[in-house]
Amino acid sequence: MDNLNGDYIRGYTTALINVLNFFDDHSEAMKVNKMYNQNCVRAVLNFLLENKEEMRETGTIEDIVVSKEKNKVIIKKIGRYF
Repeated sequence: MDNLNGDYIRGYTTALINVLNFFDDHSEAMKVNKMYNQNCVRAVLNFLLENKEEMRETGTIEDIVVSKEKNKVIIKKIGRYF
């Protein structure tokens, strides 16, 4: 493998930390909705990928709802109400 650029290594590490923090921040909702299985974790990771810009810029994704209806995982952003 070629030598990796220091910026790439830092960015990759930051991305992994952000994903870990996301799971920590939303673990209660995931436990309640029994979402710690392959399909649900994959759905969360796809959601993170779809919202990668916000994740990259802020380290998290604000204003989301994590739930499950029957066998379908629902992860969505909600609007802020002021």
